[in-house]
Amino acid sequence: MLDSKREKRILEAGRLLGELMKLVGEDSPDLHKVLVNLCVGAQESVNAILLLSDNGYEREAWSVTRSIFEMAVNARYLRKHPDQLERYMNFSYVTDKKLSDWLATRGFPLPPPLSASVDANAKRVEELYAHKSRWHKSSMAEMAQSVGLKSLYDGFYPTMCNSVHGGYSFLEGENSSSGFPFFLGMVFYCVCLGALDKASKGGLEEEIDLLLKDDSHSALTTNIHIA
Repeated sequence: MLDSKREKRILEAGRLLGELMKLVGEDSPDLHKVLVNLCVGAQESVNAILLLSDNGYEREAWSVTRSIFEMAVNARYLRKHPDQLERYMNFSYVTDKKLSDWLATRGFPLPPPLSASVDANAKRVEELYAHKSRWHKSSMAEMAQSVGLKSLYDGFYPTMCNSVHGGYSFLEGENSSSGFPFFLGMVFYCVCLGALDKASKGGLEEEIDLLLKDDSHSALTTNIHIA
């Protein structure tokens, strides 16, 4: 049962969603799939923020909030630059290769067929990525600026990063019950939804709900599966 404060926050998020669902156009099937998966990932993260906050771990919820912001930036950027979709999707091959090499050096190599597949995929795309730690040539700050989210980046991203990286102010501070991570998480989630085209709006909620109910689905998984 929702308490009145929670209900008001959700209603406010719905109002924000109505304002943000303004982009129109026709997406390719791959772009539509990626944007929906970003929305699913953002919604799952909002649920995680609620779970953490309701159990007294709001400080830890800040770390999850950062991931929703980055999903929002990616969603808006891909909606604006669909030609970058393949680059975004293929970056997982680079991270898979790094993980595979790390496991091998520690005596846990992947099975030969899987290792060969990881190596081949990484070699096919490695020249696209000068920076092996991010999918895009630009920094997160530059991407946020290009999609109109620079003010949110400047205002909240340093705080969210401080939480993720174990900043001392977060370690020594007491958990609060302000609900601020939830509010920000919902705003960023609405930005993700706003990146989807308006023509698809009618069926998106059902599509996202189905994905959330599917236990085998995860919007944020590596391509490596170790039996």
